[in-house]
Amino acid sequence: MSEHSHVRDAEAEAGDSAAGNAQTLTHEFELNSQEEALRLLGFNGELRRRLQDQAGVRIVDRGTRVVIIGEESDAAVAGIALQGMLDAVRMGHTPTADDVDIAVAVALLGAIAGLSSQQMMAGATALQDELEVR
Repeated sequence: MSEHSHVRDAEAEAGDSAAGNAQTLTHEFELNSQEEALRLLGFNGELRRRLQDQAGVRIVDRGTRVVIIGEESDAAVAGIALQGMLDAVRMGHTPTADDVDIAVAVALLGAIAGLSSQQMMAGATALQDELEVR
């Protein structure tokens, strides 16, 4: 992860009283530019909406700050998926809807396997390095 991107875990009050759960996990990313935010989340927010729908979270972006709000497991999956997409953006790739699907699937598989966020990120980095070699 670059020095400009960080993830902060914090419990906060959720405004979702219908679900009956007040606990949320918030992941926060600081991006390098507005252009990076547009590439990461989609020019009309289509990638943000797709990730929100698939992970069951809310993603709020203000300028270069992106915050994921949701239940702990959902926010963790979305955070890992978004971090993988951000890494790809920083290497010059513009994510597509298919990339969101893949990123969420990989994050979910890691969660099912019982891997920690750090283990999943290490595995994603190793896979990324392997793909770059090929």
